Amino acid sequence: MDIQTIYLYGLIIGGIITLLYMLFGDVFEVIGGIGDVAPGSLLNPTVILSFISVLSGAGYILELRGTLNSLTVFLLATLIALVIVGIIHFFILVPLARSEQNTARSITDYIGQEGEVITTIPAHGIGEVLIKSALGSTGNIAKCASNAEITQGTFISVIEIDQDGILIVEPILKKADI
Repeated sequence: MDIQTIYLYGLIIGGIITLLYMLFGDVFEVIGGIGDVAPGSLLNPTVILSFISVLSGAGYILELRGTLNSLTVFLLATLIALVIVGIIHFFILVPLARSEQNTARSITDYIGQEGEVITTIPAHGIGEVLIKSALGSTGNIAKCASNAEITQGTFISVIEIDQDGILIVEPILKKADI
């Protein structure tokens, strides 16, 4: 078997495994921990499999031309693979890994937060409050801890969360209100 055939098999097998990993990588990570490394790491299977595929593809093309000896072809193919996979890693994979941060908040994170009533909370009833954070604004169902009415536009503080996930709030008294 000549080196050109080895490069071709490497390209085909590396390409197929890369495609399968891209499609089913999350399943592999859940089942057996395969590929369970930091997403921005150089040991990420996507980086390794892409390197094998690009190395094999570049080696096959350079061997096909037939003007260079095999060692030169291998070194040149390795250099090409390092450059291309480096570009893919640092400009695509690392930014994607950083963007996958979870923006979900637990309902208990609202305790102690301040917000504004956007739908009046009637006495012994429920209304809606808007709570702003660095992740954006969320509207939540709320009721007054003292069972008093809190009118729209009043600033509130979340005291606790009841068993149904409704925020228990109290109005924030300003110095002018005291």
